[in-house]
Order: sequence, then C-alpha cells, then structure tokens
Amino acid sequence: MTNALDQLIQIIPDHPALHIMHFMEVTTPLTDKLVSLALSRDYEYQILCLDTTQADSLSRQYATANGIKIRPITLSRSRYNLQAKLYDFVFVEASVENKEHFIKTAYGAMKNAANIFILLSAENTGEIETWRNVLEENFFVAFSAFELDETQKVVSAKKMHGWGG
Repeated sequence: MTNALDQLIQIIPDHPALHIMHFMEVTTPLTDKLVSLALSRDYEYQILCLDTTQADSLSRQYATANGIKIRPITLSRSRYNLQAKLYDFVFVEASVENKEHFIKTAYGAMKNAANIFILLSAENTGEIETWRNVLEENFFVAFSAFELDETQKVVSAKKMHGWGG
C-alpha cells in the first residue's frame, strides 16, 4: 500500500504555499506520508481528527513541527476551518454519515479547483454512487473512483471553479 499512497500523493504539485486538509479518526500511513510531504515542501497540513485522544497525541507529537496543525473536530460543525477557501487538497479517511452536510461544509474551506480525495475501505465501495451524487449536486466535477489497492478505493473530485459560492 505504501507505493499506492506514494502514487496518490504525487498528484500534489511541488508549488509553494500549498494547504492540505485531512479528516481522520486514527493515524494511517497516509498521515505519515502527508506529514513528510508538508515538512519537506513547507506546506500547511491541517489534520482534523474526529478522535480527541488521537488529536491530543498528534498535537504533542507535532508540537514543534512548523506547518503541521492538529484540531479535534466533529463533522456536525457548521465550519471545518477558521479561514474560508484556504485548502488546495482535502483528504478524507473518516467515516462520514451525513455526506451532504460534510461536502457543503468542506466546500467552504476549499479553494476554487481544489481536489478532494475520499478513501473508502473495500467494504464501503457501495458508497461510491452516493458520493458521486452528493459531489455533483454540490458543484464538484471530474468525479472519479479508482482502486488504491486491494483494500481501498478512492473517490476524487474537483471543486468547480467559480460556481456555488
């Protein structure tokens, strides 16, 4: 899977001052890859953790790491970020029950033409069509679903430039 994750994050160009947002419940190999990438390229990497114990642990672990920010969060919030339209890439490794609310709320945090990647376990691939509908109804284009490896699928889309606020 490490090689598959390397290929996934190759989508992130080596441009200055990129911002990455990551929704997660527990640390995964993707977390480690994104931390390394953010530190090596001086990107901002915002980890929004649904588990407060995990968020506390990560906060201590990356307390001195420049550009790595950890926040505990619940998906029912009205905003996921402190500043609007900041993030170029959004990764989702958390279980999202209210997909409509999640996408509408994440939309406000994303720059125009930002990419979202939703990682699904093989058991949840039935959610792909639901994600497609929610994304398309909320001004996302270039929908794609592909196999990351034998255990995970990725749903990706791009925030449509200049539409929907």
